[in-house]
Amino acid sequence: MTRIAVIDIGTQSVLLLIAEHDGGSRVRSVLQRTAAVRLGEGLAATGTVGDEPLRRLLPVLHEFRKEALAAGSPRIIAVGTRVFRAASNCDRIVQEVAEHAGLDIDVLSEEEESRYGYLGATWAASYGGTVTVLDIGGGSTEIIRGEGTRIIDWRSYGAGAVTCTETECADQDMPALFPGCEGLLRSSRLAGIGGTVTTLAALDLGLNRYEADAVDGHMLAAAAVAAMKRELAGMDSRERRVRVAIDPGRADILPAGAMILDHLLARSGHEWISVHDRGLRFGIVLRELGLV
Repeated sequence: MTRIAVIDIGTQSVLLLIAEHDGGSRVRSVLQRTAAVRLGEGLAATGTVGDEPLRRLLPVLHEFRKEALAAGSPRIIAVGTRVFRAASNCDRIVQEVAEHAGLDIDVLSEEEESRYGYLGATWAASYGGTVTVLDIGGGSTEIIRGEGTRIIDWRSYGAGAVTCTETECADQDMPALFPGCEGLLRSSRLAGIGGTVTTLAALDLGLNRYEADAVDGHMLAAAAVAAMKRELAGMDSRERRVRVAIDPGRADILPAGAMILDHLLARSGHEWISVHDRGLRFGIVLRELGLV
């Protein structure tokens, strides 16, 4: 058995996946961890990653690296997404992580993030015809349309749950933030990945704690997303933390994430979206194994 660890450093969260490969076509998750670091806090206003978010990041990466090694994974791949692409001090952050956490960050391009998010979500899934994957992150949203392992078209939009929260976006702002997305959304099926979609699925399922196996494959109704968006928007911060106790670090940004998902579902005309716990990290594992 081969074990590979992938650490995904995003605008909102840092995520660890340790996956195991049997040498054939079977790849399974052995361990997953999530930490709400919010590296992109203030990025929309300043264009840089601040000292405080960096101080939050380094011990998490140190712990995740130690956990991966203890789990028998000698290969640890760290990837960075939009927060690194957007930060003018990206080089400094990469250097600090290398020096203090012992990790070399591979900053993914928009195309790479879209490609591996799509492949991670659709690997071994039985989708007939075209499928569009929505990846709502903290700093950006990727919309990728494909068929099988072939990507037909994709686009990365600079609007995510953190950026829309910090810039106080409203429903009426959504059309301008996602121009020209109708063609990408024109597919037989929609699939969703990322913290917004998986958290909403967990809430829809009534889970008291996050359960990847329950969330993966859950069919989330557009009507349920609209209802949760209204409910979350009507709560104060304390009520929201109680409601989102499953992931309290996401409580303040989930309304914006739900607003994005609700808008994209409405523009797609689809009544359901299938939720996948596997996404970018799993796609990177497949890349490292040479399976995609």
